[in-house]
Parts: sequence; structure tokens; C-alpha cells
Amino acid sequence: MATYLRYRILTSETLKTAFQRLGVQVCMQSMILIRHSSMQLDTNVLIVGEHIREGEDIDETNLPENYKNATPNSQRRMIEAVQKSHVKKLTPMQTYFSLLKGFVCTGILYLPKNFRNGGWAWAFVSMVLSFFLTLFCMIKLLECKSKTPGGSFTDIGMKALGLKGKYMVDIFLSAAQIGFVTAYIFFIITSIQAVVHDAFGYQVDRIWFGLMCFVIYAPLCLVRKIEKFSITHIFADALILITTIVILIYATMYLSDNGWGSGIYALNTATWLDMVGSAVYSYEGIGVVLPLLEVTQKPEMYPKILFYVLLTVMALYVSFGEYCLFIYGDQLVTPLITNNLPQNAITYTIKVLFSINLVFTYPLQLHPASIIIESYIFKNMEKSPKRQWLKNLSRTLLVAFTVLFCLSLGNNLDKFISVLGSLACTPISFTLPCIFHLKLFEGELTKRQVYIEFFCTGFTIYHWNS
Repeated sequence: MATYLRYRILTSETLKTAFQRLGVQVCMQSMILIRHSSMQLDTNVLIVGEHIREGEDIDETNLPENYKNATPNSQRRMIEAVQKSHVKKLTPMQTYFSLLKGFVCTGILYLPKNFRNGGWAWAFVSMVLSFFLTLFCMIKLLECKSKTPGGSFTDIGMKALGLKGKYMVDIFLSAAQIGFVTAYIFFIITSIQAVVHDAFGYQVDRIWFGLMCFVIYAPLCLVRKIEKFSITHIFADALILITTIVILIYATMYLSDNGWGSGIYALNTATWLDMVGSAVYSYEGIGVVLPLLEVTQKPEMYPKILFYVLLTVMALYVSFGEYCLFIYGDQLVTPLITNNLPQNAITYTIKVLFSINLVFTYPLQLHPASIIIESYIFKNMEKSPKRQWLKNLSRTLLVAFTVLFCLSLGNNLDKFISVLGSLACTPISFTLPCIFHLKLFEGELTKRQVYIEFFCTGFTIYHWNS
């Protein structure tokens, strides 16, 4: 460890000048690269990556003549077929970047504090273990899909366990999506509150920023054609990369002035279990795995591409989390690493722009949960203006719930992410794929495969008890 920590530190002024020049150049190149790739991918990926839209939200002129006389399940298949017909196939490289975009998100900003909760050694072990388990279980899910051609995660659950399987997938997916948007609201409230206080000297209560989020989000979540938000992915990808680079630059500048951080443990015996759920949460991109399989040019290469994507995510997250942990140490008090940045115009701008980005990302993330909830509440209602307005009310109440829930968490979002990873993300990533695989491939598995799948199931139950 001593060898790893020893290096020659440049003088403070030289280092700052070098990194400021480097930061501008890297950010400009990153913007160009992301803009070029996103223009090719976003329009194609978004429609397939989300849940299929309902009948009243699509152009019925493109549907088969027998659509209106078909059963609800057959109508859904017809809608899905029409939507897929408008999507171009992705090359292996495009598939790689599309998957990567689905896995890497704002969760990276919570990693340093989560790493401190676990301890640097245990955090590393947790991330590596979660990587292998996630890869194994996602491969099992892809194999399950071969038994349900064209089917979604919910369809796989329905075929494997009947209605029980369908209900489990819908419940855990909805819980996970609601948890994700809660983290978005926390970032916006915390960031804007800090900017208003530090830049203008006003101390505004969190409740008012929560009300602001509700006023903005409620009308946006009423939009049915969510592909209208696809252009915001360009902005989102650029901001995630730029923010990460800015954090690393400031962290290195902090290191040159203050040296390595203190209060760093290999295993934090007080909160080490928090890191387990956080590690699972870090790889929570299963929502894009099955949809992208449908639009890749070479499905036979998909498992290999998925392996490289998860390996990239692990390398990025571990290096970023460990680096920031060793630099800031016990200064990592709040869940967001952005709170450790110096208070100046650059960090204020980053926080505000990132918050604006999350304004448009929120409806995309909440949409699947809204569709699932509405499919149960309004399944027996005929299409009518009353049904449409009741759906609007349902979505508004869901937005209000996420805002109130976020406010109730206080400053404990890192604990919530761990719970979310254990109770919602772990079943989706580990337990359900293995259970479905055991059922659909009954009699076709070796003892070794059965043992591994039972381990993944037990791994989840252990988290719940913890």
C-alpha cells in the first residue's frame, strides 16, 4: 500500500495551472465525442428501452387491421412490433455505448461516501463480487429470454411462475425506479440549496425546494410520448463525464495542498454492510439489457459485449470511488461528493446544470413505474377522458410521493441507496433471474449451475436480514 501511495507531488500553483488547461481540453473533446455518439444512438435506443406505450398514445394508422378485435396481450405485441420496425439495428460498438449509457448515471456521485461507509478494502471486494454476480445473473436472464422470444422481463416472470412471477417483477421494478428518482430529487434539493446559500447568502428550507420540484415534475410526467425527451440524453451524458472530470481535477488539487485524507479504514466495522447494497445499486442497468438485445445486429456477441460493459463500469466506479476516498477521507460527510468541491462559479454552474438535466431525466425514469401502476389500477376501465384524467391524477400523486419521501430521508440518502440496492435491485439483478432460470430450464442444468443460482438467491435473502 505504501508503494501505491508514494508519488511526487508537484507544487500547488503548477498543478493547478496544468489541470485547469487539461480540464478545458478534455471537457471540450468529451462534449464533441458524446454529441457525435448520442446523435446516432438516442433516437433509436430510447423507444425500445422504455416500456411499450399504450394504445391511446400511438398512431393507430400503422397497426394491423385486426388490432381493435385482438386481445389486450395481442394488441401489446402488435404495438411492440410496430415500434421495433422503426428502430435501426445497432452495431456491436453502438450496442456497447448504449449499454454503458444505461449503467453509468448519477450514482457515481454517491460512490465516495458509500466507499467510506464500507472501508476501502471491503468496498473493492463488494464491487468485484457484485460484478461477477451481476454478469452471471444477466447471462441467465438472456438465456431465459430464449425461452420467451420477444418477451420482456415481466413476460419471462409470467411464463416461469405465472402471475406470481409477473407481480414480483412489476413490484421490484417499480420500487427500483421510484428509488432512482428519489435520488434525483435529493441531488436537486441539496445542490440548489447549497448554491443559494453559498452564492447569495440565503438559507432556504428544503421544503420549498421540494415544492419547486413537484411544480416542475408534475406536468412533465403527464407527457405520454417520452421520446420527446430523447435530446436531453446528449446533455446528460456530457454533464456526467464533465462533472466526473471536474471532481477528479479538484480532488487532485486538494491532494497537492492537503495530502492524503485521514480516517480511512480497510473495513468500517460500523457501517460495512451499507456498501453491499450500494455495490448492487451501482450495476443496476438491467432495464436496458433485454430491450437492447432486440435491436443489436449481432445477438451472438451480446454476452461478450455485456461483459466488457460491466468490466468498464467496475473499473470506472472502483477507481473513482477509491481515489476520492483516499483524498478526502473523513471529510466525506454528506452523500454527494459534489459537496466537497470548493465553492466557486465553476462548481455552482455544474450543480445547476446537473439539476436541470435531472429535471428531464426524472420523467424518463418514473415512466416505467407509472405504466406498471396504471396497468393494475385502470386495466378494467374503458378508454375515456375520465380515464385519462384519472391517470393524470395517479401520476401527480406519484410525483408528490417521491418528493415527500425524499424530504423525509433528511441527509441519509446513502443509507437509503443501500436499502434500495438490497431490497429492490438485488432481487431484480440476482434472485429473480436465477429463479426464472431454474424453472424454465428445469432438468437441463448441471449441479454446479444449480449451486451457483441457489447462492445468488441466498445472497439476496442475507441482504434482507441484514
